[in-house]
Amino acid sequence: GLFFLREPERQLAVDTFSRIDGVFRELWKLITSREGALVAVLSLSPIGVSGAENLWSAMASEWRVGANTIVWVTGFAAVAVASIGCVIAGKWADSSDRRIVYLGTASLLGCVSGTLALAPHVPAVFIAGNLAQKLTTSMCDVALSALVLSVIGRTAGATKFTMFAAL
Repeated sequence: GLFFLREPERQLAVDTFSRIDGVFRELWKLITSREGALVAVLSLSPIGVSGAENLWSAMASEWRVGANTIVWVTGFAAVAVASIGCVIAGKWADSSDRRIVYLGTASLLGCVSGTLALAPHVPAVFIAGNLAQKLTTSMCDVALSALVLSVIGRTAGATKFTMFAAL
């Protein structure tokens, strides 16, 4: 169906290089600002990141979990729980300081991960732990996005956001 759509012709502005230069200047101004530097440091830090996120299937045999449980927990249930985590963190970020929200969600993730490390390797803990970790990981993702969006400003927003996301 896309073959039948006409895409309007795009032409680069005459001042393309000055616009690119302007974007780089804004990026530099953001990174050298107090808020921008803080967000860059937080983006680079390992807090709020789950290293086990994509390894649950590989670790399932240690927890004596079957294939059907893996599919349900890491697939369908994980999507539902992640959606809930996104809404919770989004509401929290709307009503609170986004730096506190990011550090709070990262602390929650750390508590969940620590509990999983100490918990017995049984199927019930696999299920509850996996879903709790998915919930808190999605909360961390939303909190970081809210934090970045709060400092990037209105101009060159896509470039600035992508830069922070790539960190």
